[in-house]
Amino acid sequence: MSEGGAPSAAVLAALERGDFAAARAALEEILAAEPSADTHLALASLCMILEEPEAGQRHGETAYRLFREQGNVAQAVAAAIALVHISEWLGNEAAINGWIARARRLLDEVGECVQRGHLEIARIGCEVRDAGALQASATIALETARRFGDVDLEVRALADRGLALVSQGEVEQGLAQLDEAMAAVVAGEVRSHLMAGTSCCAMLHACDRLGDLDRARQWIDAVFGSARQRFGEPPPVVLQAHCRLMYGTLLRELGRWDEAEVEFARTRELTTAVHYRADASARLAELRLRQGRVAEAAQLIEGYEDCFEVTEALARIHLARAEPDLAAAVLRRSLRRAVADRLVRAPLLSLLVEVELTRGDVEAARTAVAEMEEIAAAVPLPALRALAALGAGRLAAATGGDSAGHMHAALATLPEGQRPLLRGEIHLEFASMLAATADRAAAVAEARAALAVFERLGARDLASRAAALLRDLGVAARVRGEAAVPDVPLSRREREVLALLAEGLSNAEIARRLYITPKTAEHHVGAILGKLGARSRAEAAVYAATLGAAPAS
Repeated sequence: MSEGGAPSAAVLAALERGDFAAARAALEEILAAEPSADTHLALASLCMILEEPEAGQRHGETAYRLFREQGNVAQAVAAAIALVHISEWLGNEAAINGWIARARRLLDEVGECVQRGHLEIARIGCEVRDAGALQASATIALETARRFGDVDLEVRALADRGLALVSQGEVEQGLAQLDEAMAAVVAGEVRSHLMAGTSCCAMLHACDRLGDLDRARQWIDAVFGSARQRFGEPPPVVLQAHCRLMYGTLLRELGRWDEAEVEFARTRELTTAVHYRADASARLAELRLRQGRVAEAAQLIEGYEDCFEVTEALARIHLARAEPDLAAAVLRRSLRRAVADRLVRAPLLSLLVEVELTRGDVEAARTAVAEMEEIAAAVPLPALRALAALGAGRLAAATGGDSAGHMHAALATLPEGQRPLLRGEIHLEFASMLAATADRAAAVAEARAALAVFERLGARDLASRAAALLRDLGVAARVRGEAAVPDVPLSRREREVLALLAEGLSNAEIARRLYITPKTAEHHVGAILGKLGARSRAEAAVYAATLGAAPAS
């Protein structure tokens, strides 16, 4: 660092072109020549950007100690706040609480200063469970930022307050503040890359909760476009654990599953925080479930069954294994934990409807649908209305009601730009409902619509499921580029199991027929579905005919 703690010309030049590694190297040269608290603090932030939190922790602790020795209390608070961010990445809740408490006590010595606002948003907004508390903290930070003229703090506070408002159902007001924050990021007003990254994270989290993929995609395109203009190609990307999860989820919903898998796997690799690893594992497991790879999905979340983040994936695994009672128990446990969060409850309730109908408990399904409709009325978001209508459609199909009316409503309330994967799944479920009636033409039309959506997204496995339904309806169909007869390496035992699947046997029945345990039969079924890219036993049965699987003797 140069005199007075200002960055040197070499460091500034590297930061301006987004070359964080070069900036770190320049700072380390300065540190070797003349150790200083400011240089250690700058390195702590750069190590976070470069995804090396352990190194960042060492620099942050050294900076804190040196500032305290100098009597520079305000900068000691800044170092403590940096250590909160680093501890959050490392998943050390005790350290987070300790550094926040230390910073608050030091601020009592300083009085009013801009660091008070920075401390209010020391935790990433996405990690604050209490939306009311997040709103209160962000409001204080925003007032402090405007009083001291700190634009970076102002933008971050706007983004966090917008997320808090969205989470409490004040969607229009919250999105307006998030849009304002993102406009400032794109315009280059935010100098801190970490502040820009965490502001984007708040936006991605809000869009994920709302199912507003169109808004998320527009802002991501704008941010990357602005970064390319400023830094060149490829632009630098500052993605911390939660941001990676949100970005991966966006990619997953858009059908870009290979890219989504990279983000989820990278999060699992980079962080030791249990809730981040559980969340990343769950989202990766949901990908595997969509590919019909149930056994792999179960392995991914093994050891995290107590974590709230794996609820949906775990329930879907139980459902795929014909264990609806366990699926219902998992969902109800998590619904008791998320009493006040409507945006969290809605997707869990949607899955609970499906589970309860599988169990044959129509009244429990009716209760879940009623709550979903209450949520959709209170928080009038297209994705929530679509989920509520889908739940009502499932209930009507099970009770002889007007399922078609509800399914049409689910599609009509979901704008074209939002949740394309959900739209395709609604088309496919509607087609399956119609296939059970005499309206074959309508079933074919919905299945073809589903196939078109999935192929456009590149979601090949869901497209294969839609094509299989069309074949069941007597229509020649296959996914573009897919061989007519899949070339899959099934073992002799897997071919025996596949033949019994085609006969409609359960895992227990297959086990008895082949003199194996039910667990082994389940393993073989999961492996077969994964190799075939099939989403269900019925779809595997269609493949059985084309593969010529011989019946077991």
